Amino acid sequence: MKLLSILLLVSFFTGCSSNIDERGIESTGFLTGPIYSMDIGTYVVLDQKYQPTQLFYRLSIVDNDWFMEGKQPASNWVNISCGEACNYKVTSPKKINKMFSGKFKTDFNLNCIHNKAQAFCRYRNKSDDKQIGYLIAALVTKKPTLIFLELVRS
Repeated sequence: MKLLSILLLVSFFTGCSSNIDERGIESTGFLTGPIYSMDIGTYVVLDQKYQPTQLFYRLSIVDNDWFMEGKQPASNWVNISCGEACNYKVTSPKKINKMFSGKFKTDFNLNCIHNKAQAFCRYRNKSDDKQIGYLIAALVTKKPTLIFLELVRS
């Protein structure tokens, strides 16, 4: 919970939204990059035992830009997408290799968008492509801190 609060504050004070041309969104508004329309939605933060908490993230597109919001208990959604200084963009395989440890990237295919504060990633088990998960990698720490998420189904 403390880390999400830090991310919310860092994102709020540094301001980060995104331009989409290099981020995988066509002029028609459809997603074509590593993060797709199916990834847009609300996510609950999972604790260390992979149980849902009361913290949420919401990924969307606003004005052809990636837009990330966060929500803590008994509060409203807060823009944590930062602003123009740290637009989300498609994360290169080289950057993904730097962000994740050997075992995780050996077992999973990773697709991410990132800005200077965080990366939003979808991971898929290489041995069972039906096993898909999501995470936020906090990039404001010396070593990226992984926050696992679960898509909230309505």
